[in-house]
Amino acid sequence: MKEYIVTKDILNIRSSATAETDDNFIGQLSAGETLYLTDDEIIGVMPQGGQTNIWKTDNLNRVVSLDGVRLKTYADKKAEFIADTNFSYLHSNTDDETQWKINWGFVDLELWKFWEQGFTGKGISVAVIDTGIKPQLIGNSQSYLDKISYNVADKTNVVPDTTDHGTNSAGLIIANGSTGFYGIAPDAQLVMIKANNGQIFLPDNVALALEYAKDLPVDIVSLSLVTTTSPKLEQAIDDFLKTGKILLTANGDPPSVDGMDMPASYSGTIAIGAYQLDDSFNRAYYPDGSISSNYLKALFPGHKLLDVGFSDGVKSFDMSSAATAFACGTLALILCSLSSNNAQPNNQNILQLLPNVCELISSDNNTSNANEGFGILNPFMLKSALSQNP
Repeated sequence: MKEYIVTKDILNIRSSATAETDDNFIGQLSAGETLYLTDDEIIGVMPQGGQTNIWKTDNLNRVVSLDGVRLKTYADKKAEFIADTNFSYLHSNTDDETQWKINWGFVDLELWKFWEQGFTGKGISVAVIDTGIKPQLIGNSQSYLDKISYNVADKTNVVPDTTDHGTNSAGLIIANGSTGFYGIAPDAQLVMIKANNGQIFLPDNVALALEYAKDLPVDIVSLSLVTTTSPKLEQAIDDFLKTGKILLTANGDPPSVDGMDMPASYSGTIAIGAYQLDDSFNRAYYPDGSISSNYLKALFPGHKLLDVGFSDGVKSFDMSSAATAFACGTLALILCSLSSNNAQPNNQNILQLLPNVCELISSDNNTSNANEGFGILNPFMLKSALSQNP
């Protein structure tokens, strides 16, 4: 489904379109409201003097005239975000994203609307398996980190980061403003699991990290990394997936290295790729953001994201690693918003729903493709689907 915006008041919403005399009106819309419409076109005669004979169905299976709606753009979303004075500390009343304290993807996926309802990740815990973390970022997660963070290489809870990669991944999720930057779910709790040997992720070390994470009180595990396969890693992934906990994996970055496609290529993981905004601020496939593969499941923002690395100050964090961390923060908000209605979504629930809650950038009508998976996740559609299929 694509996201549309209503451009004029009193757009007739219809429950059927069987004849031009059909007066089965079930509601009206006002300018500025949002609709989610499928790509299916229903050809007929527009009743009540409409100007088009093309109708589409929305996410409630209602038939809606396209006369009076248009695709919702990033500019629409940005204007709405900036107009909200409750978030002036994030956007500084400017449309220049480089001056914001939050990433552009926060606006493109309209995640600030979760915050507006008080859902900022509180009560959700995430484990980030990566290169460790720098202490400047930890902030209000310090006590939680001290208790259960872990370094699989030296079997201690000391998880220093010498590469910035793990710090950037964690920052996109839980940064709470203390460094001048906010992550997607700043009130989520973080466990950092350091799994690298220098800059290399050995498969058996990743396996040890997953074995540790399997028994932790965490809801989501983020793996912004690629490695080769090993029997131990395959067993660890299989054992982890049996818990039902959500496992997000980076699809990998071009150029692909032969064999460096685990754990994303393992059946049952949610493999994440990256998308960007082009020069006209339209969503676009990001060819350098993630490799093409038949195991890719969904796209998230992964280009020119502000990171929180401390060696050179704020700079850009890109590609499937950034997109995977972004996905982790997004799902933390969704889980947080579902916590009050007793929904307990698991990894398999989400995998099954992805074809219905993602939007392809390309114009083809395939249900998935190697560059986009099922497409860009719509977090509100996923929330709605999970609430109905807990």
